[in-house]
Amino acid sequence: MKKLILALTVLFCAVVVISCSSNSPKGIVTKYFNAMQAKDYEKAADCFYYGEAEDAEAARTQLVALLTKAGKSLDEKNGLKSFEVTSVEENGDNAVVTGKITYGNGEVEENETTKTVKIDGNWYIDLDK
Repeated sequence: MKKLILALTVLFCAVVVISCSSNSPKGIVTKYFNAMQAKDYEKAADCFYYGEAEDAEAARTQLVALLTKAGKSLDEKNGLKSFEVTSVEENGDNAVVTGKITYGNGEVEENETTKTVKIDGNWYIDLDK
């Protein structure tokens, strides 16, 4: 009986880890919104692909600054309460994630789209949105 419970627990944990993986269009967009909700702009910036160019670190630094500004705008709406993915449309190495954003003040944005791109087997939010 203990082995059965252990096996079911391991299976449950594996399903949770796989479903929460950021290595999918839904996962990377959810990771981004969770980071924005937590005001972790460095982590939010990790959801984007900057390329291999020498200026990649400069681009990331600029994006962190922009995300910090966006966070202040979110504060005006009493923060980001939740983000719910409503659909994912994959087309090869590209995907569009559509979701619903709910702010702390009760305002809701339906059909918010985020473009993602798969590079070297990993999904990122597309900067060329």
